[in-house]
Amino acid sequence: MFDDVKLTSPDHPEIDSERLRNSVANLLGRTMLCTMATVTPDNLPYANTCFFAVTNDLSLVVLTPPTTKHSTNLSHRPDVSVTVFDSSQVSGNDLQGLQLFGICHQASLVETPDCLLTYGRRFASLTTAAPDVTTFMRVFQSRFFKLQIDTIKIFDEPVFGKETWVNAQVTRLR
Repeated sequence: MFDDVKLTSPDHPEIDSERLRNSVANLLGRTMLCTMATVTPDNLPYANTCFFAVTNDLSLVVLTPPTTKHSTNLSHRPDVSVTVFDSSQVSGNDLQGLQLFGICHQASLVETPDCLLTYGRRFASLTTAAPDVTTFMRVFQSRFFKLQIDTIKIFDEPVFGKETWVNAQVTRLR
Protein backbone atom coordinates (compact mmCIF):
# COMPACT_ATOMS: atom_id res chain seq x y z
CA MET A 1 0.00 0.00 0.00
CA PHE A 2 1.06 3.59 -0.62
CA ASP A 3 3.32 2.69 -3.54
CA ASP A 4 2.80 6.22 -4.86
CA VAL A 5 4.59 7.82 -1.90
CA LYS A 6 7.95 7.79 -0.21
CA LEU A 7 8.14 8.38 3.53
CA THR A 8 11.34 9.66 5.09
CA SER A 9 12.13 10.44 8.70
CA PRO A 10 14.66 13.22 9.30
CA ASP A 11 14.91 12.31 13.00
CA HIS A 12 15.20 8.54 12.33
CA PRO A 13 17.05 8.16 9.00
CA GLU A 14 17.77 4.51 9.81
CA ILE A 15 14.07 3.65 9.31
CA ASP A 16 13.40 2.99 5.63
CA SER A 17 10.36 4.10 3.67
CA GLU A 18 8.83 0.63 3.45
CA ARG A 19 8.89 0.17 7.22
CA LEU A 20 7.29 3.59 7.72
CA ARG A 21 4.63 2.88 5.05
CA ASN A 22 3.82 -0.50 6.61
CA SER A 23 3.36 1.05 10.05
CA VAL A 24 1.13 3.83 8.70
CA ALA A 25 -0.90 1.39 6.55
CA ASN A 26 -1.41 -0.92 9.52
CA LEU A 27 -2.60 1.87 11.79
CA LEU A 28 -4.87 3.47 9.15
CA GLY A 29 -6.32 0.09 8.24
CA ARG A 30 -7.31 -0.82 11.79
CA THR A 31 -9.66 2.06 12.48
CA MET A 32 -12.30 3.83 10.42
CA LEU A 33 -12.70 7.01 12.46
CA CYS A 34 -10.44 10.00 12.79
CA THR A 35 -10.54 13.32 14.57
CA MET A 36 -9.93 16.24 12.24
CA ALA A 37 -8.94 19.66 13.55
CA THR A 38 -9.61 22.80 11.53
CA VAL A 39 -9.38 26.52 12.22
CA THR A 40 -12.38 28.87 12.27
CA PRO A 41 -12.38 32.23 10.48
CA ASP A 42 -11.80 33.75 13.97
CA ASN A 43 -8.64 31.60 14.30
CA LEU A 44 -10.19 29.32 16.91
CA PRO A 45 -9.58 25.58 16.93
CA TYR A 46 -12.40 23.24 15.96
CA ALA A 47 -12.46 19.42 16.01
CA ASN A 48 -14.81 16.89 14.48
CA THR A 49 -14.93 13.14 14.14
CA CYS A 50 -15.44 11.51 10.74
CA PHE A 51 -15.10 8.25 8.90
CA PHE A 52 -12.28 8.07 6.37
CA ALA A 53 -10.78 6.01 3.56
CA VAL A 54 -7.22 6.18 2.23
CA THR A 55 -5.91 6.56 -1.32
CA ASN A 56 -2.73 4.97 -2.65
CA ASP A 57 -1.00 8.37 -2.52
CA LEU A 58 -1.76 8.66 1.22
CA SER A 59 -4.60 11.13 1.02
CA LEU A 60 -7.58 10.68 3.31
CA VAL A 61 -11.07 10.84 1.81
CA VAL A 62 -13.93 11.92 4.07
CA LEU A 63 -17.60 12.35 3.32
CA THR A 64 -19.42 15.24 4.93
CA PRO A 65 -21.98 17.93 4.10
CA PRO A 66 -20.31 21.10 2.78
CA THR A 67 -22.43 23.13 5.23
CA THR A 68 -20.84 21.69 8.39
CA LYS A 69 -18.65 23.86 10.58
CA HIS A 70 -15.47 21.95 9.65
CA SER A 71 -16.27 22.17 5.93
CA THR A 72 -16.86 25.91 6.07
CA ASN A 73 -13.66 26.26 8.11
CA LEU A 74 -11.77 24.55 5.28
CA SER A 75 -13.06 27.05 2.73
CA HIS A 76 -11.47 29.75 4.89
CA ARG A 77 -8.25 27.91 5.73
CA PRO A 78 -7.38 24.47 4.28
CA ASP A 79 -4.85 23.47 6.97
CA VAL A 80 -5.81 20.35 8.94
CA SER A 81 -4.42 18.04 11.56
CA VAL A 82 -5.86 14.59 12.05
CA THR A 83 -5.49 11.93 14.73
CA VAL A 84 -6.08 8.24 14.15
CA PHE A 85 -5.91 5.75 17.00
CA ASP A 86 -7.69 2.81 18.58
CA SER A 87 -9.53 4.22 21.59
CA SER A 88 -9.69 0.80 23.27
CA GLN A 89 -5.91 0.80 23.92
CA VAL A 90 -4.82 0.36 27.53
CA SER A 91 -2.32 2.94 28.77
CA GLY A 92 1.20 1.55 28.92
CA ASN A 93 0.63 -1.42 26.59
CA ASP A 94 2.27 -1.12 23.15
CA LEU A 95 0.59 2.16 22.26
CA GLN A 96 -0.08 3.15 18.67
CA GLY A 97 -1.46 6.19 16.89
CA LEU A 98 -0.94 8.72 14.14
CA GLN A 99 -0.99 12.48 13.85
CA LEU A 100 -1.33 13.60 10.25
CA PHE A 101 -0.86 17.14 8.94
CA GLY A 102 -1.70 18.67 5.58
CA ILE A 103 -4.30 20.52 3.58
CA CYS A 104 -7.87 19.63 2.71
CA HIS A 105 -10.25 20.64 -0.06
CA GLN A 106 -13.65 19.65 -1.33
CA ALA A 107 -13.16 17.13 -4.11
CA SER A 108 -13.81 18.50 -7.60
CA LEU A 109 -16.21 16.80 -9.99
CA VAL A 110 -13.15 15.31 -11.70
CA GLU A 111 -11.87 13.86 -8.38
CA THR A 112 -15.28 12.61 -7.20
CA PRO A 113 -15.30 9.28 -9.13
CA ASP A 114 -11.97 8.24 -7.56
CA CYS A 115 -13.19 9.36 -4.14
CA LEU A 116 -16.39 7.35 -4.56
CA LEU A 117 -14.37 4.29 -5.54
CA THR A 118 -11.89 4.68 -2.65
CA TYR A 119 -14.57 5.38 -0.04
CA GLY A 120 -16.85 2.67 -1.44
CA ARG A 121 -14.12 0.04 -1.07
CA ARG A 122 -14.06 0.70 2.66
CA PHE A 123 -17.75 1.44 3.16
CA ALA A 124 -19.64 -0.81 0.76
CA SER A 125 -23.04 0.52 1.83
CA LEU A 126 -22.23 3.77 0.03
CA THR A 127 -21.81 2.11 -3.36
CA THR A 128 -24.98 0.12 -2.75
CA ALA A 129 -26.89 3.37 -2.24
CA ALA A 130 -24.98 5.24 -4.97
CA PRO A 131 -23.28 2.93 -7.50
CA ASP A 132 -22.18 5.84 -9.73
CA VAL A 133 -21.32 9.52 -9.45
CA THR A 134 -24.59 10.74 -10.97
CA THR A 135 -26.62 8.80 -8.40
CA PHE A 136 -24.28 9.90 -5.60
CA MET A 137 -24.66 13.59 -6.50
CA ARG A 138 -28.45 13.23 -6.66
CA VAL A 139 -28.96 11.11 -3.52
CA PHE A 140 -26.46 12.64 -1.08
CA GLN A 141 -26.04 16.18 0.22
CA SER A 142 -22.64 15.17 1.59
CA ARG A 143 -19.59 15.65 -0.60
CA PHE A 144 -16.11 14.20 -0.59
CA PHE A 145 -13.18 16.08 0.87
CA LYS A 146 -9.55 15.09 0.23
CA LEU A 147 -6.91 15.57 2.89
CA GLN A 148 -3.47 15.64 1.29
CA ILE A 149 -1.11 14.59 4.05
CA ASP A 150 2.42 16.02 3.96
CA THR A 151 3.72 15.18 7.45
CA ILE A 152 2.99 12.30 9.81
CA LYS A 153 3.90 11.75 13.43
CA ILE A 154 3.92 7.99 14.02
CA PHE A 155 3.63 6.44 17.46
CA ASP A 156 3.94 2.67 17.02
CA GLU A 157 5.62 1.15 20.07
CA PRO A 158 5.48 -2.49 18.85
CA VAL A 159 7.37 -1.46 15.69
CA PHE A 160 9.64 1.42 16.75
CA GLY A 161 10.03 0.92 20.50
CA LYS A 162 8.72 2.31 23.76
CA GLU A 163 8.02 6.05 23.76
CA THR A 164 9.46 6.49 20.26
CA TRP A 165 7.78 9.10 18.09
CA VAL A 166 8.77 9.09 14.44
CA ASN A 167 8.21 12.17 12.30
CA ALA A 168 7.89 11.38 8.60
CA GLN A 169 7.71 13.55 5.48
CA VAL A 170 5.47 12.41 2.63
CA THR A 171 6.82 12.72 -0.91
CA ARG A 172 4.41 11.89 -3.73
CA LEU A 173 6.04 10.02 -6.59
CA ARG A 174 3.30 10.76 -9.17
